[in-house]
Amino acid sequence: MKTITPVYHATPRHENIRWRRYRGTAGAIWLVADVPNQGDHIIYWSPNGSREGYGGATLTFNLDTGETIRLQGPWHRNSDDLFSDTGIDVRNKHYTRGVLALEHKFVIFSLHGKYIDVVHEDTDRVLGLFNCIERMAQEEANRRAVPIHFMVETIGGSHAGVCTPN
Repeated sequence: MKTITPVYHATPRHENIRWRRYRGTAGAIWLVADVPNQGDHIIYWSPNGSREGYGGATLTFNLDTGETIRLQGPWHRNSDDLFSDTGIDVRNKHYTRGVLALEHKFVIFSLHGKYIDVVHEDTDRVLGLFNCIERMAQEEANRRAVPIHFMVETIGGSHAGVCTPN
């Protein structure tokens, strides 16, 4: 029996990261962090959009060109949205850590419970697709013809579920 516990990795503050600027449709500004896991660090600002992101705060970003840019109320967005609007593809640049198991038991006061008969575990974060663990779980469920329980940790939190064979 194996208990999976969360491992949180520190993320550098946005002021300490250099950002690449891209233009989207309708004048939107997209900022992508110059870090290995670019898909986890995407900022969106639209001249015609809401200014309520990050609580309406004005944030300063250091660009890879040496310039700085100040944006009021930008939003954190995902790599699929970035790709759709700009053609910039960082969809395979997310840090995740996950586990696949044949059984999951709920445990009171435990964030993740217990995963039993583990068939896959990432011992450290892995750079790849955001939904790579879910895809692996579905493939494993189809291959074994049994439900596969999964748990995923990202820099933004964690989630769990079960995939049934197709």
